[in-house]
Amino acid sequence: MKTTTHIKIWAALLLLAVIISGISPASRTVWFLELILVIITFIILLLTYKRFKFSKGAYALIFVYLLLITIGAHYTYSKVPWEGLKDVLGTQRNPYDRFAHFSFGLLLYYPLLEIFVRTTKLKHKFWMYFVPITIIAGFGGIYEILEWITAVNVAPNTAQAFLGMQGDIWDTQKDMLFNILGGITTMIIVMVTKFFKKDDVTPDIREPRG
Repeated sequence: MKTTTHIKIWAALLLLAVIISGISPASRTVWFLELILVIITFIILLLTYKRFKFSKGAYALIFVYLLLITIGAHYTYSKVPWEGLKDVLGTQRNPYDRFAHFSFGLLLYYPLLEIFVRTTKLKHKFWMYFVPITIIAGFGGIYEILEWITAVNVAPNTAQAFLGMQGDIWDTQKDMLFNILGGITTMIIVMVTKFFKKDDVTPDIREPRG
């Protein structure tokens, strides 16, 4: 399957998910604000496609993350129906918010690694693996700041639902931590896989096919 066909399939699934998520969302304002990130990311992927093509695996990871945001946009992160998991974890807090932040690092580390490997001349293994973690931490922090500014100035009446704090005063710091932990998890997986294969994890990391 060519990369263009692969992207079209993911784009169609994402569009379908966005349409479905817009049917009677828990909060129309929160739904719209959450989907801004999805729309911006999708536009960037379209505009940069001819200059930079990710591997098929990287595109899949990006679109899965966008789908997770779309689910959170429909329910709001604090109301995603994960009641069974709440019982398993023994917590009153809905874990979807933490899961989404962990997934940010977990799913986007590899696409960031592809960007770094293919656009820089730095070959030192430590920096090759570490820099994507710093990017994830930086983007995570910037997003929390933009989220706060948006909540205060655009949607003060739904700020709690949009921010997903669920009564935790340290929610922002914990969200940033989970971003980093997700990235570290994928970094370890990539490093271990590379060690056993004694080569790039995938030949597509330097040059995508199709």
